[in-house]
Amino acid sequence: MAPCAVVTVAPGAAFAQPSNGHEDFTVISAGNFATNGSATIAATGAFNAAGKLIRLTPNSDTPDVQEAIFPGRGKFLVHVSPSGGTDSLNAMTCVDRFTFTDDLTFSDGTGQFAGINGTGTDVGRGTTVSTRTRTECDSDIARGVIVIRGNADLSFPTASAAEPTTAAQRPSCPTPTATDHEPGALAGAPLLFWGGG
Repeated sequence: MAPCAVVTVAPGAAFAQPSNGHEDFTVISAGNFATNGSATIAATGAFNAAGKLIRLTPNSDTPDVQEAIFPGRGKFLVHVSPSGGTDSLNAMTCVDRFTFTDDLTFSDGTGQFAGINGTGTDVGRGTTVSTRTRTECDSDIARGVIVIRGNADLSFPTASAAEPTTAAQRPSCPTPTATDHEPGALAGAPLLFWGGG
């Protein structure tokens, strides 16, 4: 019988490499994004993934810097510059309804996003409720939900990457065995788990 062929499965092989092109994304933040600095993102287009957006400069003046992290794939920075918006705060109930728009710049990618370059825009809408003191609403402890939808045109280096120095290997035989269907059969292929100013 001829020996089985050897198939190499590189870490991250379960994910398609990002391509140059258009990207759409949705960000959802619950709680207080300004102070807690964390939100969830789903992105589709040039790459398809879900991950986390971390605000690196909470409560700061513009430009705001945020980090998009996609476990098992890499991360990159998003520079956020507010470009407009509306705000309607009820001073009695401390309910704040607002909208905003931002200009975005992408840089400093790692992993599959190394060399990321591009620009985009987003539109956000949110409602928060804050605690009322004796004289005013304390926006520092406001809590609520913010939903952001945006798009960008992204590009990545076209040079081919070096072959990985480590890889998981398994036999590829004509007759599958039970181990071929076990969760660990593709060891090294990680499982997965994006923001306004």
